[in-house]
Amino acid sequence: MLHKQRLQYIDSLRGFAMLLVVIHHVSLYSLNAHPAFSLNTVFLTFRMPLFFFLSGFLFYKPFLFTDKNSYLQFLRKKFKVQIVPTVIFGSLFAFLLGISLLDMLFHQTKHGYWFTIILFIYFFLFSSTSFIFKKIIKNCSEGKILFTIFLLALIISIPSFALDHNLIKPINKYFNWSSAFLSFNKWWYFVYFVFGAIIRQKRIEFNKLKEPKFISLVLIAEILLLLLRLTYDVNSIFCLFGVIDYFLGFLGIIIVVTFFSKNEISFSKDTVIGRSLQYIGERTLDIYLLHYFFVPRNLEMIGQWLEINCNPILELFIEIIIALIVITVCLVSSKTIRISDYLAKLLFGKVLN
Repeated sequence: MLHKQRLQYIDSLRGFAMLLVVIHHVSLYSLNAHPAFSLNTVFLTFRMPLFFFLSGFLFYKPFLFTDKNSYLQFLRKKFKVQIVPTVIFGSLFAFLLGISLLDMLFHQTKHGYWFTIILFIYFFLFSSTSFIFKKIIKNCSEGKILFTIFLLALIISIPSFALDHNLIKPINKYFNWSSAFLSFNKWWYFVYFVFGAIIRQKRIEFNKLKEPKFISLVLIAEILLLLLRLTYDVNSIFCLFGVIDYFLGFLGIIIVVTFFSKNEISFSKDTVIGRSLQYIGERTLDIYLLHYFFVPRNLEMIGQWLEINCNPILELFIEIIIALIVITVCLVSSKTIRISDYLAKLLFGKVLN
């Protein structure tokens, strides 16, 4: 088993990733600001890759399925946790916004509620591929299964990445339908999910990433690619048609996880920051489902002021303050709902201890 302290910094990372999600939505929906430069733009290069990496890291267990019943039981459990709460909260959110359920269903991002749907699809792809290989090839090693799933993720990522970055237009009705109904344009994140599972399986816990020479090269590469990404349009030849975004995700994961692992004492439950981030990290699903209801939508005046007076530090400070208020309201709401174990299971898929 992984060392308890390491699991603590992973939970802190989940809290950090959730904070970045709310910060982005504050910037997008509350401030609606588009200054010349924003730190949120930097966070966007690794925010979702990090989230999916952590999901894959925490999900993976060797020999997860022993038979058909364990496989089907796993999918049923994930359906109750990922899909049922999303349908309930998504439908309520659509009703409050005056959006039809059909429009919600076929919207590219489900008006924000795409993440849990995609995550369930990832669970299905990973578990199904693993289960099939174990059935077809007896005594197939976990390493070979992970390698096969990683190849599958790479194949899927090519058309999905191209659609998400507007590098190609849907060539027929199937791509139009799949991109809307199943958010196929977001399937390219599956690579990061599998990457997290591979790291967990190998048990290396990023030890090699702590080597000064390696992390120095990663930091230099991240800075250079980020400068290209911020200087040129994502679809320009200088950005290699958006492929830079793909690699910025991997580099960002390595840098952030290395930072948290090297400072794991600071992010343990012995510190205020560590306890706070871990508390958020243990309740990411609750916050994700609830925060759309509480993100303020009428702060455009502040956003316009920030556009005129470009100040990335001040902008980030304002976004963090609003995000922390939203998260606090979400946690209080979650705690209130969870008074009832029945509502906890129905709305969040499980009861927290």
